[in-house]
Amino acid sequence: MSAESHSSSPSTVDEATIIFSSSEGDEDSSATLHRSLAEVTVGTSPSQDAYRALRQSRLRAAVLFLAVWWGVILFQGLLGGAIFVHPTFVVGSLLAAHWFLSPRQPRSAAALRVVEVASFGLVAGSFVWIQADFMGMGIERSDAQWAKTAIKDGLINSLTLLLAYTLLVPNTVRAAVPMVVGLAIYPLVTAGIVFAVHPASGQVARSEMWFEVTGMNLTMTLVAMCLSLFGVHILETLRQDVFEARRLNQYQLGERLGSGGMGDVFRAEHRLLKRNCAIKLIRSDRAGDRKALARLEREVQAMARLSHPNIVDVYDYGHTDDGTFYYVMEELHGLNLEDLVEQHGPLPPERVTWLLRQTCDGLAEAHASGLIHRDLKPANIFAANIGRRYDVAKVLDFGLVKESVETSISLQKEQRTNPSIAGTLLGTPKYMAPEQASSSTDVDHRADLYAVGAVAYFLLTGRPPFDGDNIMSVLIAHARDPVEPPSRWQPVPDELEKIVLRCLEKAPSDRYPDAQSLSTALSTVSKSLRWNQSDAAEWWRANPVR
Repeated sequence: MSAESHSSSPSTVDEATIIFSSSEGDEDSSATLHRSLAEVTVGTSPSQDAYRALRQSRLRAAVLFLAVWWGVILFQGLLGGAIFVHPTFVVGSLLAAHWFLSPRQPRSAAALRVVEVASFGLVAGSFVWIQADFMGMGIERSDAQWAKTAIKDGLINSLTLLLAYTLLVPNTVRAAVPMVVGLAIYPLVTAGIVFAVHPASGQVARSEMWFEVTGMNLTMTLVAMCLSLFGVHILETLRQDVFEARRLNQYQLGERLGSGGMGDVFRAEHRLLKRNCAIKLIRSDRAGDRKALARLEREVQAMARLSHPNIVDVYDYGHTDDGTFYYVMEELHGLNLEDLVEQHGPLPPERVTWLLRQTCDGLAEAHASGLIHRDLKPANIFAANIGRRYDVAKVLDFGLVKESVETSISLQKEQRTNPSIAGTLLGTPKYMAPEQASSSTDVDHRADLYAVGAVAYFLLTGRPPFDGDNIMSVLIAHARDPVEPPSRWQPVPDELEKIVLRCLEKAPSDRYPDAQSLSTALSTVSKSLRWNQSDAAEWWRANPVR
């Protein structure tokens, strides 16, 4: 998993981050982020690991195709009342190779080459055996047409193998030459050997028609070889073009890991250090939005200023040649809390306190630096496994981060004098503090504490404190309706329930004064609720991430 949450379309109430803003000040942040890694790029080849994974995946598909092909041959034989031991062996061997190439176990380049040669060689060798057998029958009968048909069948099988090899197995031209040549010429080589060793081949071999067909077969074989090698070259060139298109300076993009309110996240690798990381970049449909880009840059600036084990680390940031903004963060392994509850149900109270204490510690660091998250939700808190440490809470996605009241007094003054920029609504409705829901300009760090209470409610019960059919009903409920105690849905210790309900007070003054006070309260409760590294390690071993 990456250091990013998954979110749905903004039309859904339960997961969406809602951003309503009539205007934003175009502030130029004075803080700068030093590049942590040199902007040096060398070579043009894709990552060896990524290329090997691609070869393994495509080779697995090719082997499955060969197995199905020979499965049809076996089935046709069974329908005819014959029991073929040879096709059964071929199908069984190919299915074994298919299992060996399972993506759960990465294979070395040498092992993949062995499977490639063995699989296609086994099928080609089987067709050689069939062709030689049928040609021998034609020669013994002095039937040139029978022998020609056997060669034509061999040529058709050869062309099918060439097509499958060229399209399904990624290769360079140099690596593909031996296989392409071997797969293309085996029908003619087989024919030559059979005529050379069969004692009754002379009469058939002297047939005028036979020599004409042999010449046509040779021409078709040469054309097929050239086209196959040219196809390998074209596909390899296209793969290189895609690789170049997916490269961000010194980083090579991999698979898409998820999407957040502002950008998409990809797994990536630093091309020199070979270090895995996650890259977030502005979404293509938001690339022309200057305010969106400014918000994303503010996220990077804010996160880069923080140094805490419970806040995701930012390594680097930059712009591509076409102006796309991106930043690089640590790649996390585990699950965000939303996925954790959706996949495994409500969490036990002891685990909830364990995770939220760490979350509060990270927020305390952010608040001390004058930063408010404003969009804290289960999907933005990650239960990470780092080395031999389990259930390490990481706060993610400061995309809606806002300077605290003390550091944004000038913006508030501008909002009072210019109504066109007032009324900004930032956050996720189901975890939004009442003052955020009412678009108040007096939102401070206690809005994050309300969100912590809403997250705790979700973790304990599997449902948010307020739900509704539309966004407005949820916002009104946050501002007006009393909260149902979480113990109504799941057993919750009284002391922990009091903490959650205090976080969910409507008035900020009735909540905990700061994140550190909330962390201290959770620490007091956790003394009677046992959860530690051993418990976390045991849980993750029993429930590995797939």
